[in-house]
Amino acid sequence: MTDISEMLKLQDDEMLSKGEAFFLRFTQNYSGRRKELSMYFKMLEVFCATGEIAGRGVAWPEDEPWREYDDPMQQYLARLMADPEVKVRVLSSRMCSKVFFTTVGRFIVDCMHHQAFLSQTMRVEARKMKQVEDLSPHDHSSWQKLIAEIGEKHKDDGFDGEFHKRMFSQQITQEKRDKLIDDWGKSIAEHLRQQEQKHLDSLGSNMKQNLNRMFDNVNKTLRGEGVSDEQAVQAWKMMDGRWSESEFVRRLSIVRQQNRYPQLHEVVMKMGRVADNGGRDRLAVVAGGTMKISHSSGSDIEGITIGNDIGSLLPIELATYADKDMENLFYYRYTRHRLQTFDYKSHISKPSRRLSFQSARRLGPMIVCVDTSASMYGPPQRIIQSMLSLIEETAERLCRDCYLIDFSVGVKAIDLKLRMKQQLYASVGLKENEINFHKGHIPFIGGGTDARGMMNTTFDMLDNDGAGYMNADVLWISDFLMPLAKPDMLARMKDYRRTGTRFYGLCIRPKGETANEWTPWFNHIYPVTYQVLKRY
Repeated sequence: MTDISEMLKLQDDEMLSKGEAFFLRFTQNYSGRRKELSMYFKMLEVFCATGEIAGRGVAWPEDEPWREYDDPMQQYLARLMADPEVKVRVLSSRMCSKVFFTTVGRFIVDCMHHQAFLSQTMRVEARKMKQVEDLSPHDHSSWQKLIAEIGEKHKDDGFDGEFHKRMFSQQITQEKRDKLIDDWGKSIAEHLRQQEQKHLDSLGSNMKQNLNRMFDNVNKTLRGEGVSDEQAVQAWKMMDGRWSESEFVRRLSIVRQQNRYPQLHEVVMKMGRVADNGGRDRLAVVAGGTMKISHSSGSDIEGITIGNDIGSLLPIELATYADKDMENLFYYRYTRHRLQTFDYKSHISKPSRRLSFQSARRLGPMIVCVDTSASMYGPPQRIIQSMLSLIEETAERLCRDCYLIDFSVGVKAIDLKLRMKQQLYASVGLKENEINFHKGHIPFIGGGTDARGMMNTTFDMLDNDGAGYMNADVLWISDFLMPLAKPDMLARMKDYRRTGTRFYGLCIRPKGETANEWTPWFNHIYPVTYQVLKRY
């Protein structure tokens, strides 16, 4: 019998000794680190998305959320996420959110690998428990020697060696053996917990300092480069999760291809929108049922109160915000509505109204077909890299499925959404045996262009998944220097368009080449031209 769970069930039938049962539980608890990893990363995902601390559902004191947890790592994460400065930075910038996830995620993985090492060192000791049953109840010297060894190793882990020495100086019974094993097992578990806590305490403060330093470096670089938060996130995703200003600037140069070619933004904005309202966002006035309170004038100040109304702050609070050393205190009091503000005699109640954009409905996945033939080397390759980063960012922001088909002499389909997640976890240091992931580059393998194979793969995806691919958006990125497909395949494209699927193209060619016989078969093909560098 090899299944651990089944062997543990046998303990209830008294078919396993105490020592054997503990060893099996130990093996089960400390070999299944993937479950704990998923729990920690779920906390990170929830916090980066909402600013909330994922817990067990029991209320905790506002300022001490870590008391809700028994696990040292969960306690540390809750304490870190409760920091108002960290919360403000993560929620105010998606770039800072990405930096927080990868930095803290790498810290978690390092700690878990350390814990796995500790558990392996204690595994030898846990295995000794299985041998306890072999000791003779009449061999008092062997029992005393064993107890002395345990007491010396676990004197700081709650093991009462003197008590067991007295117990085993008399007649040795099965009850005494079971008590020894229970206390021994608790000491091993406590030793591991203390070692984990010590590791967290020694590295946790440094991690917090490194995190704040990265936040400052990132914000400084973004201001210096004058880059938007969206493009910064795209450049960050091209990196390995470790901040380097030079590498970031290099990746940013690829992303900035979007500024040079506005067609890239245009095609991404068009994809995924139904035809109502011309595919455009609509401006609307949203009136809520709640009431918004505002003071009538600044001349009827009655006194001082507390809150977080920025327009009513006392000068002393503004000075606190302006002071670099006191800025964190300002954030802390702001999140808890504890800032000093002016109070006014009169108030005006009015319905809360705001302008809002109603987006055209986004339906179906995005299927991106990328030509990786030899003609796409050079400037087209950089444009494609920039385009893919924009598509990945858009798919993540809109929570849409996205698939990549790269085609040349062969065809390969990739789930971009899955690949992005796999790359993210690979960047924090997870090993290949802890998570399966693909490398994040698109190989340009050269050769000719097999449009037929790519079209068959696309049609198979549209046909085989039924309703999941209704109103899908298909984008071809190519120079379109390939023979027109056979009539039967063009007829299938026409049928898909008739039932709601839209086909877009991004035609990347040198300046002066405009003719494209594929145009009538697409909803729209966006031309992108580049200057070919002359060689002398």
